[in-house]
Amino acid sequence: MTRDLALLLPEITVAVAALLGLMVMLTRETPRTAERFTWIAAALALGLTLVISVRLQAGGARLLGSFHDDSFARLIKVLLLLTGATLALIALRSLDSLGLMKPDLPILLALAALGGMVIASAGDLLILALGLEILSAALYALSRTRLGPAPQVRPWRGYRDSVLATCVTLLGIGVIAGSGGASNLDALAGGLSQGLGASSSGELPFGVLAGLALYVTGILAKFSVGPLQLWQPETGRERPVVVVAMLDLLPKIALVAVLARPLFTGLDPLSTIWQPILASLALVAVVFGALAALMQTELKGLLAQTGLAQLGLILIGLAAGGPEGLLAAMLALVLYTALQTGGYAFAATLTSDGRPMKALSALEGYVSPAPAGPLAVLLILLGLSGAPPLVGYAAKIALLFAASSGGWLWLAIAAFAAFLACVAVYLRLAI
Repeated sequence: MTRDLALLLPEITVAVAALLGLMVMLTRETPRTAERFTWIAAALALGLTLVISVRLQAGGARLLGSFHDDSFARLIKVLLLLTGATLALIALRSLDSLGLMKPDLPILLALAALGGMVIASAGDLLILALGLEILSAALYALSRTRLGPAPQVRPWRGYRDSVLATCVTLLGIGVIAGSGGASNLDALAGGLSQGLGASSSGELPFGVLAGLALYVTGILAKFSVGPLQLWQPETGRERPVVVVAMLDLLPKIALVAVLARPLFTGLDPLSTIWQPILASLALVAVVFGALAALMQTELKGLLAQTGLAQLGLILIGLAAGGPEGLLAAMLALVLYTALQTGGYAFAATLTSDGRPMKALSALEGYVSPAPAGPLAVLLILLGLSGAPPLVGYAAKIALLFAASSGGWLWLAIAAFAAFLACVAVYLRLAI
């Protein structure tokens, strides 16, 4: 029993800390509560990161077959915790100067990270859905942070779209579990394998295919991938840079987990079906993100849309399948998250007369107050573009080799050709 609870230690710690923070905020809030909460949350995230990192290469363990503690889950958790802590510290400086720093922001970040952590370890589709709702509810609350008055739209529209995406996702999960015989991913994989072996034609029931289609569609709408940008507003011109970063980075980390965990375990027997779907989505995401980036006039919007193109490249690794594809996708995700966080941190520091600089044209002739600032920004932009010999180049090469070994070389070539538009944008900013 003690060992089982130890597997849940990071999730339990984050959940208890968030609940305690809510109680303190509601009963004993002071002018410095937000600052204290931020530093406590950052310290807690760092401590949990060290605890998880110690066991990063350790063998996997499972709790009742529904909660996985393996290297994949640990890496996703570390990435979520570090990204959340970094964004909280950036928010403490940038939002405090705008009078927008509230005590609930680090709490909502902790809850968003908790949802992603549950998704990363989910061994059951129902647990995965639970983590998905924790994540999306926290991010929706964070999206209400604005620089000015809210736009004249119905305030419930975003929540309505989020609920609609949830309904589609849950419907897909229900259809898959009903047709496959289980919601547990291990049992589902066994049931699908037996169904394929028992079928003389090797065809799956229509319900499984329909459930897979509904699940993927709901996830895309939930995480605003490609044209399916529903509940999460596009880039949010009225939102601070750090809030846009939260809505951009945390969902992308969780998206890799919410796709990779079920597809590479419970739905692995259907790889010949979901691999072409992911390949198509990867290409659409790259093209859509590249075209949208060319039309952006603000730095935060440009980073958000090029991030969509970067996500498409990460999906190439998942579409390639196998250990090589998953490893390439995780490498690209880690490097992209680190570099993109640096880009948002730079954008959050851009001010003119104490007010945030929004337009890209305002960057012309801008002189950074930090001596090493221009060099750091140059390295970040070149790294995001994949220029050799920087770390971004290693991720792009890994994705290319994974796609080639998986028989998706044409996809990688087409996606990288479309990504050249993002490279041009990065180079324009760097120069």
